[in-house]
Amino acid sequence: MEIFKGKIKNIMLFPEANPKISNEKIVNPEVRKCLMSNYIIFYLINFELDRIEVVRVLYNKQNYEKIF
Repeated sequence: MEIFKGKIKNIMLFPEANPKISNEKIVNPEVRKCLMSNYIIFYLINFELDRIEVVRVLYNKQNYEKIF
């Protein structure tokens, strides 16, 4: 859990450092992904509220394109 908290803090400091998901099937093209060990954190940047919103955390081996 500490690794997750650290990664979230890093995302909060540099929210645009991670790439947007390049998949036309995903409803919101602003969703970004960040690798964390065996997981992928999917999040949005909310500039109005100056925060990030974690959309989902998935195991790295899952096919996230089918899940989204």
